[in-house]
Amino acid sequence: YTAFGIVSETASQSITPQLIDKENFSRGYAIISTSYPLSQVIVAPIALVIYSIFGLGVMFFIYAFLTLIDVIIESNIK
Repeated sequence: YTAFGIVSETASQSITPQLIDKENFSRGYAIISTSYPLSQVIVAPIALVIYSIFGLGVMFFIYAFLTLIDVIIESNIK
């Protein structure tokens, strides 16, 4: 795990129970347990390309921007 992965996983585990109704926990966690590893497999090569072309600073900026978008989307979930 990287520091990014740990932060993302901790946030996901703490926010998910608040967003999913109790009767849908098993379905919600099944979707998350499928999508999270899949997204890691897809994002890892993209992050490697960004790091090799632009460097670590740009990669941190992109991560911060995407995290901000995620926070905005999750804060609007009713």
